[in-house]
Amino acid sequence: MGWRSFVILYENEEGLVRLQEVIKMPKTFSGMKVTLRQLDMETTDYRPLLKEIKKSEETRIVLDCDYDKIEMILQQANEIELMTDYHNYLITSLDLSHINVEQYTYMNVNITGFRMIDPETQIVRKYLKKNPQRFLKGKSNPLYSQNALMFDAVNVLAKALNNLDSLHTIHPMSLRQY
Repeated sequence: MGWRSFVILYENEEGLVRLQEVIKMPKTFSGMKVTLRQLDMETTDYRPLLKEIKKSEETRIVLDCDYDKIEMILQQANEIELMTDYHNYLITSLDLSHINVEQYTYMNVNITGFRMIDPETQIVRKYLKKNPQRFLKGKSNPLYSQNALMFDAVNVLAKALNNLDSLHTIHPMSLRQY
């Protein structure tokens, strides 16, 4: 993206593991500066940390945190004027499409995210048409990434068992025997 410096806001060590290649970038690209800042787990008020970022004049932020905190952090960033046309956010959650960022549209802030599921594909539209729970919000939504991965895993297992059953007869056994 051509960033020469940025701040990584992360929640826990798991985020550092996910972002390890990004953290190593200054070794690969000379002149690049990466600042790591951990979100305080004891509070939901991230304004003091965001004010420090504002004071540093850094305008590029990589945010790695639980899905449930993203909207609140963006709202608090907006309150302290970190959502201007000079600011860029890269959200690592694969579920940014389930968060309402419409209020930032006219601020010209650049918010970039990723998603695994294309809601326009035939299989997704067919699934949503059959399932009335498609209007559920957040982590309850069937298109939330963890739910979609679980759906795919169960589908793969079912197909594998079906293929195995065609080759051999499967005899389920009770776990109580063990």
